[in-house]
Amino acid sequence: MIDIVHYFLENFNGSVKATDIQTIQEKFKSVTCEQISDLSGRKPFRSIHNSAPLQVAINLICQWKVHRVPLVDIKGTLEHVFSQAFIVKYIAKCVHLFPFVNKTIGELSLGYKKVITISNEAFVKDAFILMRDLHISGVG
Repeated sequence: MIDIVHYFLENFNGSVKATDIQTIQEKFKSVTCEQISDLSGRKPFRSIHNSAPLQVAINLICQWKVHRVPLVDIKGTLEHVFSQAFIVKYIAKCVHLFPFVNKTIGELSLGYKKVITISNEAFVKDAFILMRDLHISGVG
């Protein structure tokens, strides 16, 4: 998603008028995914083999700072996508096995990170610029 934001900001610097929608559609129509893949320079395509241990996959998601990673077979063919959502669902099924399950989120210091926000009156372009400049994938 952030690569699409970068593409938009690089190609539509000025204000976009309603009459420009057709021009935008034409411009996007001829752009391939490969052309904008990692345009932001933040997250190059990386995959892991589907036989990798769970711990390795989780460590790579954390190390690469991605939400999902493609799982490929020995030929490099995409088979599945391993995601943070999958990890959370798996933990939910096994949560009773964790000794810290009765501690509060505050006690565990989970989810504590500065939240970047933008006012409701701000323009979408300004939100995109903020996302690009701060290397974040969303604003609140």
